[in-house]
Amino acid sequence: AEGFVLSRRRHAVMMRLEAQSRRSMLAETAAAATVVFGSSLPALAGAPVGEGGLPDGARQFSNVLLQQREWNKIGKRVRDGGSSVSKDEWKNIQLYTRKLYAAADDMGDMAKNLKGDDKAKAQDLIKEFKATVKSSDPSIVANDSAAFLDVYVTSSKQLNEFLAIFSDVPDEL
Repeated sequence: AEGFVLSRRRHAVMMRLEAQSRRSMLAETAAAATVVFGSSLPALAGAPVGEGGLPDGARQFSNVLLQQREWNKIGKRVRDGGSSVSKDEWKNIQLYTRKLYAAADDMGDMAKNLKGDDKAKAQDLIKEFKATVKSSDPSIVANDSAAFLDVYVTSSKQLNEFLAIFSDVPDEL
């Protein structure tokens, strides 16, 4: 009976050692694979889409579309609310314009891959868009919905024109 217990203990110890060596081998293999392949793989290739796993280009495009949707919601709120937009809402709109202005960086990254006239048009639109968004600040500070809506309409048109450059659907459809 004593031999049987020793044999079971030895077997358990051997299994633990074998498991540890398998784990260390897997860890070493993973480390080696990272060294060999890591620099050529996108940083977030395995990340879920909801956690920022989109590749460059798609991520910038997605962000610009998100900002466009949010900007349209704000424009609708100010248009429908008029003078009933609260001071806190105006403060939030002012903070949001900073985020919208920063989206122009993503627009610039998207425009880098364009060629010829499209690239020049995109760069001009980005410059105009930034200036327009920046010009919204006085109307926001003054809680002036009419003046804000003028700026909103202009910036929305610029954003739509910019995104239209990336549309490759023929007009006849």
